[in-house]
Amino acid sequence: MQQDDKKLLSVTEIADRLGIDKSTVSRWLAAHNVAPEATNGRAKLYSATIATKIAKEKKGDKSAKRETISPVMLLQEQVAQLRDENQFLRDHIKQLEEQLTIKDSQIESSNRLADQAQKLTSQAQQLHYLDSPKDGSKTA
Repeated sequence: MQQDDKKLLSVTEIADRLGIDKSTVSRWLAAHNVAPEATNGRAKLYSATIATKIAKEKKGDKSAKRETISPVMLLQEQVAQLRDENQFLRDHIKQLEEQLTIKDSQIESSNRLADQAQKLTSQAQQLHYLDSPKDGSKTA
């Protein structure tokens, strides 16, 4: 392999060796700012190690593509999120029901107090009526 690493390859040879398009090799070389080792006429020649680096990166791209999330996984994730949201809403409803129970008891207590106040007012008026003179004369 040592001898192969020292060999210089053109873009076409690298592409043929890797089974990819020449433009893919050219884009990779440009993206990584790789300068040619030599030129042979118009052909730019690169170290065979460049082909190895491109192959490793392309292999990594394929495994990254395999790691993409399937529609089933997306749906499962959405279901899990909806379950969490549903549980949050149930807990929130429970809190609101507890608050409503407290408010109901406060209203009931207020109504009892209002009834008592009304009875007391009525009794006070009856007492005042009974204490007042009936014939219209004033007592001193």
